[in-house]
Amino acid sequence: MLYGLPGTLHLAGTTVQVRERKGVLTVWSQGQEVFAIEKRPRSQESVPHPEQWTGIPSASAIRRAGAPLGHQQQAPQVQSRALAEYDQYCGVSAGAEVGA
Repeated sequence: MLYGLPGTLHLAGTTVQVRERKGVLTVWSQGQEVFAIEKRPRSQESVPHPEQWTGIPSASAIRRAGAPLGHQQQAPQVQSRALAEYDQYCGVSAGAEVGA
């Protein structure tokens, strides 16, 4: 049996739990009941929900939408230090010449 859910639940691509009790199917997401529907007696039947596709763009709309080439991100904050601190850390004296 295939049951449609309202698109406004935003469950596409997520894992949900389904429980059947006394002829009622309940759908749970992240520990909360999000939907309930009466179980249908016939198997291999598709039961669409009238709001199944609400808020979900069509495949053709997704293809028409331009994909961003990149995303701008803020540069990370880094600490600025004098080079002499690194010389001291590495055991190099500030007055030593390279190649001497």
